[in-house]
This record gives sequence, C-alpha cells and structure tokens, in this order.
Amino acid sequence: GSRKNFEKTMDQVEKELGRESGPWFIAGEMPSVVDLQYVSHVERMAASVLYWKGLRIRGGEASDRWPNVERWFDAFEQRPSYWASKSDFYTHVRDIPPQYGPGHQDDTPEIGVWVSDGGQALEAKSHISGEGGAWQLPIDIGSSALEPVSPHMDPGNHAAVARFACRGAGEQGRKRFQAPLADPYASPNESLQPDVEKLLQAVVFAMLQGADASSTVSTKVAADIKGRHGKEAARCLMYLSVHSPKKEGSMDENEDVAENGDVARERVGVPRDMSYPAAMQFRGHLNHFINLLSA
Repeated sequence: GSRKNFEKTMDQVEKELGRESGPWFIAGEMPSVVDLQYVSHVERMAASVLYWKGLRIRGGEASDRWPNVERWFDAFEQRPSYWASKSDFYTHVRDIPPQYGPGHQDDTPEIGVWVSDGGQALEAKSHISGEGGAWQLPIDIGSSALEPVSPHMDPGNHAAVARFACRGAGEQGRKRFQAPLADPYASPNESLQPDVEKLLQAVVFAMLQGADASSTVSTKVAADIKGRHGKEAARCLMYLSVHSPKKEGSMDENEDVAENGDVARERVGVPRDMSYPAAMQFRGHLNHFINLLSA
C-alpha cells in the first residue's frame, strides 16, 4: 500500500513536470524557487527508496515511467552550482536515521538485485555502501558534465586531520551516541601521526597527479610505512575512509585489516566535507593506499 501510494505521488510529480516544454516546474531558462526547494527532498528520496526498498526513481525502468523527473535531474546536473551542493546516496542514507529514526528494509525481490544502467547486476544496498569495489580506483562518477576536481589540504590543518585519523589505531571512546560515526571521546595513537601525515600527503599527490602518474611515489611511501606498522597505518586511513572497528575498546593488533574494512562505513560527508566528485576520488585513493598497506 505505501509503495503504491509513493509511486502514485511520483506519477503526479511527473505530470506536473510535463506541463511545461522545459525541464522546470515553472517555465523559464533557470530553475525556480519551487525547483530549488524540491530537489533536495527528491534527491534524498532517490537514495532512501533504493537503499531500503529497492525502488529506483531514476534510470532503468524508472526513466520510462518518469521521464520528466529524469529530465529535471539531468537539467540540474548540467549546473556546476548543483554539483557543488549535491550530496551522494551514501551520505543521505547515513544521515536520515539519526534525524528521523531507522529505515526499514522491505523483504521483497526488488531489494535483492539492482541492475545498473550498464547492465551489471548489483545489490543496491551494498553498492551504495561502497562494497564490491564501488569505491576502488578507477572511480566513475558517471557524468560528463563534471570538471576534474583538484583537492586541497589546508597547510595549517593537515596535522589536525592526521591526528584525527590516528583514532583508527587508538582507543574508542566509552560514551556512545545515536549517530554511529560520532566518537568525540576517542583517543588517537599519536605515535603514528608523522607517518599518517606522509600518507595523507601521498594521497593528495596521487589525486592531483593521477594514480598511474604517481604510482612510483605511492608504492614507495606505502612500502616504507608498511615495514614499520602497515596494519595500524591502514586503520588510520580507514578511520577517514570508513567507520571505526567492529568491537569496543582498543584495536586487536592481529585483526585482519581487509576484514575490518568489509563491514565498515564511509565517514566523509557530501557536500559537508567535500563535493561529490572530490569525495568519490578521495574515497578511492584512500582505499588504494589501504590496499597497498595491507597487501
């Protein structure tokens, strides 16, 4: 019943968007306040109904049922200002539960397999969560409208970022919060900070130069640090790239890094911390260095 009512509402949205020849709710070359107010809500819906219900409102069969909705999103995605404020599906599905309560997954055939536009069968929930190589290089952000993104690290803040990452090999805070990524009482392993700073500088260098062009430097930096404490350094990068360890307390020195990453969750928020394309590249390059350290 709820699914059918949602689909009927989308049918009405589709009808309203079809009243004008252009892509917007109100005729004009620019999106109106109606479009700007509505798009963030529909963007969040597109993420949540796919993640928890296995229902697409963009791409695939959804493009046939709601082509005007697809045209509307496409028009937004031609605008750099939209990409600067656009979130990603993972950030949406992680932000919704702490604000509105937990999502409830449907036990239906639709939730199991989602067929991508390229014809590849994927489990939507796992793919959104970065599993199955979704956040491994090379990263395909799926839009020719995007310009290459040059990341930057504030020289006055890089030490603080590295120290924060060192929580990944430190102690979890005893006090826990509803938001699963919140851990303000965690204690970093500060002995790792110099090497973590080197790793983060190598990550930024690789993002600017490209993984292939920077492969020699990346391999050398990772090999040098891996010889001292590769698993601990990988966990520090995971703390930026993914969620904290599976169990409470300190890290087990013998715990497998890759296994810990399989159940982890992404920490970078879009667009709070980075734009969508920059965040995807950052995730992919962090995982590249995690792979080098844990190989």
